[in-house]
Amino acid sequence: MDRRKLCVSSSWSNKKTIMVTLTLYRMTQGTFVLMSGRLGDVYGHRELLLAGGAWLSLCTLISAFCSNFYAFVAMRALAGLGGAFIMPNAVALIASTNPPGRVRNLSLGFFAASAPTGGYFGALFLGAFIEGTEWKWFFVFM
Repeated sequence: MDRRKLCVSSSWSNKKTIMVTLTLYRMTQGTFVLMSGRLGDVYGHRELLLAGGAWLSLCTLISAFCSNFYAFVAMRALAGLGGAFIMPNAVALIASTNPPGRVRNLSLGFFAASAPTGGYFGALFLGAFIEGTEWKWFFVFM
């Protein structure tokens, strides 16, 4: 892939810049996940799950149209807030809607397995997707 398509050719040359860009989403998600779980207890898990999904969708869509490297990095970091609001509130909704027992355990197990499974298949499909399109379209369809 041509680095000129990324509009960030000089910024991507540094390995530290690449690692920070890759980990910013995870860092912000991990930082705010405990606080968002507590906010879900106070304001409602469903409301914060929906707000987190909307925030994640908005930041991811804006990432697709960033023409500046630093704006792209900032949008990826802010998207981590949406993931932080989704994760604990989704677990709380699964746990509160299913009675204790086999169904609840399976539901939580499938939820826990969805991230690594999605990462595996997402990497496979992303490689094929990026070969035929520009990188920005990934963030539109994500």
